[in-house]
Amino acid sequence: MQQFIDILKSTIDSTVDKSIETIATGGRIVIPSQALSIGVQEYQAPGTQIHVHFFVEFGKGSSAQTSEACISSFGPTAHEDCAHRFALQVLPLFLSLRAGRAVSGAIHIDHANRLIPGVHGFIGPIWRLGDKSTDVSEVPFFAGVPTPHPPSSNILILAKSILMGAAGRWELTNEINGHEYTFRINSLSFGAESPSKLSISTLFALYFFPKNT
Repeated sequence: MQQFIDILKSTIDSTVDKSIETIATGGRIVIPSQALSIGVQEYQAPGTQIHVHFFVEFGKGSSAQTSEACISSFGPTAHEDCAHRFALQVLPLFLSLRAGRAVSGAIHIDHANRLIPGVHGFIGPIWRLGDKSTDVSEVPFFAGVPTPHPPSSNILILAKSILMGAAGRWELTNEINGHEYTFRINSLSFGAESPSKLSISTLFALYFFPKNT
């Protein structure tokens, strides 16, 4: 596991603001200036696939909470890929929340946003694998999350969307706080035909509900 921690630290150091100091200690990555601590747990899936759970502790003292993000990859560079996607898609959400504005490629959303109406927070960039011929800018990535929103153990909610297309069908999976909740739409329609070859797009969001909602 220490080897992956070293890969993750190196990736974060080369991806985010160079002024942000990261420390590898006790099997975790600590970013003191951001009140962030990142732990990992790796699972070996069949073949060369790996599945990594990232546990992000945000805040200090009694107000700290831990959010979970799951990222999978395969092949000889699977560890580097998982680390890169975390640094690109997930970490900027927490850095943005700490800064109070969108940083490192994140996008701010408010209660009027169309993806998860009623919430405030940030979404990260879309990561794509396989066929990329379809325009996914209008995909309702979190359409599987029910209304009202399921209760969560955290005030801050970290959600993941996985859009998978192949053989004429789009499938959408939404995960809340790791695997606290999972919702699926087996046949999603958003105005674009599914490609004949496999297409995967993922998107993360970090958000909360204002107290008056």
